[in-house]
Amino acid sequence: MKKYRFTLIELLVVIAIIAILASMLLPALNQARARAKGIACLNNLKSIGFGYNAYQSDYKGYLPRPEGVASIPSVPPYARWQDLLAKYAGMPQGARIESNGQYRYYKIFACPAQAELLQPADKSGKTEGFHYGQNQHAQSEQTYNKRAFFKRVKRPTERLIAADMDKKPGVTGHVYFEVKGTVANNFAITVDGSQRHVNGRGVNCLMGDLRAIAVPLSKIPDLSTDYFFGKDIKD
Repeated sequence: MKKYRFTLIELLVVIAIIAILASMLLPALNQARARAKGIACLNNLKSIGFGYNAYQSDYKGYLPRPEGVASIPSVPPYARWQDLLAKYAGMPQGARIESNGQYRYYKIFACPAQAELLQPADKSGKTEGFHYGQNQHAQSEQTYNKRAFFKRVKRPTERLIAADMDKKPGVTGHVYFEVKGTVANNFAITVDGSQRHVNGRGVNCLMGDLRAIAVPLSKIPDLSTDYFFGKDIKD
C-alpha cells in the first residue's frame, strides 16, 4: 500500500490554521490568567483584612503606622505597616524575605499581577510601594493622626484602608498613599501603574468594613478630602 505524503503546500496550510487558532485562543487565555491573578490579589487583601482586624483588637481600634520612624524602635528597623501586620495575618516569620543583600515582599503582601521586585536590604525605602499601599488618612500613628479607625469611622464601607500601589523604578518611594495621582508622585494610587486589574482599568481595594473589591480607576475620587480617602474629615 502506497503511503501518502503531505505536500509542502498542505503542511503550510495546516500550520497556518494552527497559527490562526492559537491567535484566537491566546487573548482568551491571557484574560483568564489576568482574572485569576485579580482573584488571587483580592484574596491577599482579604487576608490582610483579617490581619488588620486582629491588630486593631490589640491596639484599641488603631491601624499600624504606615512607615517606621527613627524615634520609634522596631523589628525590623523602620518597620512598614506590612511588617507590623505580618504576625496578625498568619505570617510570624515576617512580611519580607531577605537574601544576598536584598529583600522582597511575598505571599499575601505581594500582588500576583506585579513582577517580583528586589529592594535594598538596608530598608532605605528605595523603590518601595510596588505592591500594596495603606491609606495615609486611615492610619493610626498617634504622633501624626489620632484616628482609631475601627472605632471612629461611621461609614466604613465607603472608606479605603489599603489598595494596589505602584512606584516609578529607582525613585525613593513609600508604602502608603494620600490621593490618586501619577507614578511620579510618591504618595498616590497611580493612574499610570496601579490599575493591574479590571482589564487593566481598575484597582483592588480593601475597604473599612474589610471587604476586598475591584474598583475602576475612574470611580476613585481625585481629591484626598473625599470621604473615600478621608483627609480632614471628622468621621
